[in-house]
Amino acid sequence: MARPGVVDAMRQLRDAGLALAIVSNAEGTMEQALADHRICQVGDGDGVTVEVVVDSAVVGVAKPDPEIFAIALRELGIAPDRALHVGDSVYFDVEGARAAGVHAVHLDPYGFCRSDDHPHVRDLAELTPTLVP
Repeated sequence: MARPGVVDAMRQLRDAGLALAIVSNAEGTMEQALADHRICQVGDGDGVTVEVVVDSAVVGVAKPDPEIFAIALRELGIAPDRALHVGDSVYFDVEGARAAGVHAVHLDPYGFCRSDDHPHVRDLAELTPTLVP
């Protein structure tokens, strides 16, 4: 389910003290699926601990609507300009996060995106060193 290296990168971010949230357009089962695959969970478990999993079907609003990002930010207790969203869709993730005032990075593993108006990474591990002191 997760791309190679994602769990390790998330663990590095968590170990560095960064608060993590998952924001997903899903069908109400994302939190359980992430825990079942040992990727991440809210609280203790076999994956990386995150503060919240925001599933669009559960909260009733989906990306790119800025409200779904606002829900995550409220749970994290941080201002939008202090947050970074990493996602694989320009429309849903980059534009949605920006509309919410959140910094955005496009996860583009194959380098297909030719837009130069937002940053790109090929994997989360590429971003981790820039965020972890």
